[in-house]
Amino acid sequence: MKFFPLVSVIMPVYNVENYIRDSVKSVISQTYKSIELIVVDDGSQDDSIYRAEKLLEESQIKYKIIHQKNLGQGSARNAGFRVSNGEWVLFLDSDDMLSVNGIEHMVSAVTQNIDLVFCDNNSILSSNKAIIKCKSRTPQYFSRRELQMLFLKRKKVVLAPGTLFKKEFLIRNNLFFEEIPWSEDQHFIWKVLYHISGACYLKEPIYQYLHRAGSIMTASKAKVMKMSYKSICSLSSYYEDERNVGQFIVPRWVMGTMNVSARLLPYSEWKNLWDEIDASKHFRKLKHFPEIKVRLFSVVGCFSKKLYYFILRRR
Repeated sequence: MKFFPLVSVIMPVYNVENYIRDSVKSVISQTYKSIELIVVDDGSQDDSIYRAEKLLEESQIKYKIIHQKNLGQGSARNAGFRVSNGEWVLFLDSDDMLSVNGIEHMVSAVTQNIDLVFCDNNSILSSNKAIIKCKSRTPQYFSRRELQMLFLKRKKVVLAPGTLFKKEFLIRNNLFFEEIPWSEDQHFIWKVLYHISGACYLKEPIYQYLHRAGSIMTASKAKVMKMSYKSICSLSSYYEDERNVGQFIVPRWVMGTMNVSARLLPYSEWKNLWDEIDASKHFRKLKHFPEIKVRLFSVVGCFSKKLYYFILRRR
């Protein structure tokens, strides 16, 4: 008899009344039925929880709704994780969706030495509310070192939401979310990748990421980036015994942050951010990065940060 492990889908919720129905529906509609949905009310002040609960009451899915004051997405994910009963957990943001057969495909790809299953994602607009069905693809399996390097080079994207994690693995390695206003998920994933035995990748757009005005990502500015820098720097000591990867984690994050902020900030604010996170020092380290494109960009940044900024603005 085939075993169907329970999957706990953990959904932090804060003021998403216009989007949560589609997100909850994408869980209720899953072809895989051994699921529990844990909705964590992170101090919502609108009708988000009411709308979610109405849908869930009319469904056959197992669910829990827990409440806390507004402590942030990481805290809400941790709270949901603590009350979860699943052998596997999947975090789903409350304005995003899963393909209708996504969890079925992910569970089917699990093998004995796998600690996580990750997938592709699609960016969708708020006007696109269709729950897609993915075609099954042959899974790819990676060792810890392989995936660390692929993630460092941005050759593979591993998101905190939409990835299937073995619960026992997260508990054993004390892997929980920290409240970091910028790159919280990247910080978490780097800690996860330090400990995994193996991972599986599905080349399927199982996770549907909603772009909307006013979201955390589009509203972020220099202040939250500066606040997150210290936490990201802690990853260097985390990877102290794996220098081939560890020496580049923070410099690569700094380059990515400077690239994103160039599209958000005027030059004066961008230059101030550059100076406060000592980007010149990190760009010098990237001259030895194991990918030529990054090395070339680091040379430009070291030569002239103003030139680097305007190149990014024109891209």
